[in-house]
Amino acid sequence: MSEFYDFIKTSLARAGTASSNAWVTASKITARKRPGLFPVRDSVVCTYLGIHNLRDRAKDWVVFRELMRDPEILERLEVLASSTKEPSMENRPVVEPEPLRLLDAVLWRFAGNSGH
Repeated sequence: MSEFYDFIKTSLARAGTASSNAWVTASKITARKRPGLFPVRDSVVCTYLGIHNLRDRAKDWVVFRELMRDPEILERLEVLASSTKEPSMENRPVVEPEPLRLLDAVLWRFAGNSGH
């Protein structure tokens, strides 16, 4: 997991730029490639969770892992997943019903409305 993420992040770094940090894009690409394994990390969600200043993907992943182990969160994600299986107006789910993707969407939604 770490090797894949680091490879993607390094591949996205701008040549000749000492401060290039493509962590958000790497996070989104790896999450899209492995939706059950990688959370989507960005500054909005990381700030909302209080982990932005850690600046460490491994520590962030621990937080996401613990969220995915919480029985109440899992129960609520299950309910949400079952509601996404009903077709939307375009006959497709709005969000992937993968639990980690649903958590990403919920966190983004709450983080965006929290004023952070």
